[in-house]
Amino acid sequence: MKSILSVIFLFVSLSASASVEESCCFCVADPSDASTTAECGRWLKDHSKKLSCTKNVIFPSHNNISFEADLSCRKVTAYGANHGLSYYYSTVFQFAAKAAKAVRPVELSYDGSTCLVFNNIELVESEAKKLSTRYPDVKFVLSGNQNTGVVRYIKLPIIGSRPKEINSMASKMTVTAQGGTTEVEYGECSRPKGTCGYAKQDMGATNDSNSKLCVRDNEIVEQKCCSPKKGDFGKWGVPGLECEV
Repeated sequence: MKSILSVIFLFVSLSASASVEESCCFCVADPSDASTTAECGRWLKDHSKKLSCTKNVIFPSHNNISFEADLSCRKVTAYGANHGLSYYYSTVFQFAAKAAKAVRPVELSYDGSTCLVFNNIELVESEAKKLSTRYPDVKFVLSGNQNTGVVRYIKLPIIGSRPKEINSMASKMTVTAQGGTTEVEYGECSRPKGTCGYAKQDMGATNDSNSKLCVRDNEIVEQKCCSPKKGDFGKWGVPGLECEV
């Protein structure tokens, strides 16, 4: 009888120590830029309540991700506030794999303001297939910029700075993957002559770093961020056409 009670006590103790959350929010900052921690804080403030997140964590970098022991999250929503180039796509899949293994979610979503992280479209889709084959019970919804993402700090009375990604400059691609099957979606095309962040250099790119795929009139077309005469900001060209010389 004593041994049976001991086993029951141990089982109850282990069950009590495990933290099971319905929804968890994580944000990954960039150690080279302190403002990205503020961006993470703002993102959590804007989204945690809407997503019913009872667990909110900011990681200092993609190299410093460590989940609590015994933490389990049914749904994971993550955001990357990083400076990046095309080769940085790997950070998204590294995070997704770590989270899938550690907290065993049913669904995992990832987005962010990171520049060029989803520029290599075919490679991103291939990595999503491999990830979802490795974790077939998880639905992955992964989004990222094909081009340079831009975050602006809007100063508001009392509230202070509000770091926020500028949607009109973004170039989102989303890949949904489960069990080795993937589906790719693109955002709406930007307004021609609207401002875009122009990438003067990139690393690891297989696609044009200043060209994105987007949706116009229910069709997927290419839209270019045309080279600026000076500065770091270009202008969006007409979807489907080359930049005017």
